[in-house]
Amino acid sequence: MKFSCDKYESLFVFGLDGELEEHLKICDDCRIEHEKQQEIKSLINEVAPFIKSKPSKTKKCYYSLVRIAATFFIAFLAFSLIKTNFVLQNTHQGNNSGKADSVISKMGLPTDDYGLLMVD
Repeated sequence: MKFSCDKYESLFVFGLDGELEEHLKICDDCRIEHEKQQEIKSLINEVAPFIKSKPSKTKKCYYSLVRIAATFFIAFLAFSLIKTNFVLQNTHQGNNSGKADSVISKMGLPTDDYGLLMVD
C-alpha cells in the first residue's frame, strides 16, 4: 500500500511563506495536488469577469420599467380604494345634512348649515 502525503492543505492554509514551496520540491503527491489547484484557479480567473459583470443597460431599463409600472399600479389601487370609500360614505349619508346629526345641535345650541356652532 502506497503512503500518500496529506500535508498540502495544512501547509497551504497555515504554512509560512516558504514552507509550501519547499515541501512541493520534495513531495510528488502535493505537487500534483498543487497543479490541480492552479488549474482550478486559472479557470476561476477566466470566468470571473463574466460573473462579476454589471447588469446590462437593457436589464437596468427593464427593472426601471417594472418599478414604474408597479408604482402606477399601487397608486391606482390606492386611488380606487379612496374613491370607493368616498362613494360609500356619501351613499350611507344620503341627503342628511350635518345639522341634524351634530352633537352641538342635539345640545340645543345654535348651529349653521354644516352643524358647527354659530357665533353671532
